[in-house]
Amino acid sequence: MKKKTVKRTPTPPKKMSSKELCMSLVGVAAFHVEDKVAQMKIYEAVRRLQMLEKAALDAGMLLEQS
Repeated sequence: MKKKTVKRTPTPPKKMSSKELCMSLVGVAAFHVEDKVAQMKIYEAVRRLQMLEKAALDAGMLLEQS
């Protein structure tokens, strides 16, 4: 007897602000990643994203989002 295969269509990524993305990444690091080194790498990446966003806002490359 053959198994039925369910063909799933990929869902497009949800549009989120940089702040929402950072909060989501930190949530994953805090609650789903047990490796401390991996957690610290995620926190560092989030911090860099925040610094890059601030620099882009200051340079006028991005519009400020509330």
